[in-house]
Amino acid sequence: MKHILFSILIFTALIMAACDKDDDARPEPEVHTVSLIAEENMEVGSISVSFEGDMLFVKYTAKMGMVINETYLHVWEPKGPQGAEYFHGFPFVGNTSEPDMERFAHKSKNDNSMTVKYEIPIENDPELGFFAIAAHAVVTSGMEVLENFADKLPANATLKVLTEWDQPEIRPSYFTEVTIKNTDGFLDGKYHGWCAQADVEISRNNWYDADLFSSLEDLDDVIGLNYPENINKVNWILNQEFVGEKLKGEGVDLGIATYGDVQYAIWDLVSTLPPVIESRHDMDRVNEIVRRATLHADFIPEYGGVFSIIFSIEEAQDVLIKYPVPYYEKESAWGQGEYFAEQENRAMFFEFELP
Repeated sequence: MKHILFSILIFTALIMAACDKDDDARPEPEVHTVSLIAEENMEVGSISVSFEGDMLFVKYTAKMGMVINETYLHVWEPKGPQGAEYFHGFPFVGNTSEPDMERFAHKSKNDNSMTVKYEIPIENDPELGFFAIAAHAVVTSGMEVLENFADKLPANATLKVLTEWDQPEIRPSYFTEVTIKNTDGFLDGKYHGWCAQADVEISRNNWYDADLFSSLEDLDDVIGLNYPENINKVNWILNQEFVGEKLKGEGVDLGIATYGDVQYAIWDLVSTLPPVIESRHDMDRVNEIVRRATLHADFIPEYGGVFSIIFSIEEAQDVLIKYPVPYYEKESAWGQGEYFAEQENRAMFFEFELP
């Protein structure tokens, strides 16, 4: 009896092992990818399509530095190889060849997403063995704005700084208030700011004239920065909102990060570390912030983030403010394929063959 039971167990185990082997050998679904194309043949992302079981998967992916605001997707089964049969049931505007996107089967408005995914149930395989897909997206580009931001930035401004704060332990920045004027409204206003030079002083509440620089342009002419090549690391720090957050380093609790920790990290990266001053900093926290920033030497902020603008002052220390990544003009983009008709409306569709 024991021998029979043992044989049954071995046989069951072999069957299970065979099943596991079959599962491991199951091929990954084939993925078909096309570019997401905007005006002037500019690639702004991609569309990936795959099929598994009875589901069609469509994924929009924005190119780095871009975000997706809206998507319009329509999948249909052509009834013939060309002409009216091919576009049977497709939503056009009236009798034109322009797609009526408001009547597309799938639509979304997104909060500036990098990716958008659709899962579409498929009841029957298409008679011709493929689906036709029209995939449209509205995207915006923070990257392009940042690259051209220096051209729009005023050359000069006037500013003054303050450092007063009632509760030092939650002080948000080194300069609690940077007041800017004389930029024709471009930057006029009040900001939190940081010091870019540890070995140069600045008088509080005095007005200074300054030259302006975007942190994403060539900074070799900014005399106050000893290490301009580290400015991307500073931008990464400004996007982390360290002040007031618990900081850990190699599993050790380093305490709550302060404005002094962030300021010393900025000095360490672009200037020099000054003698110890009353700034509520801890060098273990400073070193941990710098260590993390060093891993992001190529950091470029995206929409929703911030970057630094540098105010170079001849008779005082240079000042940094953080500025939100501007919202760029929206781009209309289509999954690359064949044009519906004339190229003027740029609307395209592509085919996906079932594996």
